[in-house]
Amino acid sequence: VKSNGSALRHSPKRFRADLEVIEAALKSKRSSEDGTPFKYVENPAVLADERLVRLAVKQNGAALFLADSKFRTDKEVVLMAGERHRKAARLAKGALQEDEDILQILKKHGYGPHDFYSKPN
Repeated sequence: VKSNGSALRHSPKRFRADLEVIEAALKSKRSSEDGTPFKYVENPAVLADERLVRLAVKQNGAALFLADSKFRTDKEVVLMAGERHRKAARLAKGALQEDEDILQILKKHGYGPHDFYSKPN
């Protein structure tokens, strides 16, 4: 998993729940075309761990789709995800749906202020 994070999908379940193995997969420089190794994680706590979510989103913005929804109100995480995956910024929630930086990311990818996945609060 250190050389290709997507190898996590072929690892035994106990490794897919091991924080050290998961972190190594998220720090790897590559993952295959199937996207983020985050989708193979067997430990639900990882999806809510801020440090690991940031690593995952930095590697592939699509990880925001899998992470705990609380990160959809974290501007830094949403921006990082939006720069790496064209649909990720559409996950922004709450006040971020009116944030100029988030709206710029949407515009860059051909979306408008009404293209969020959730409705404003």
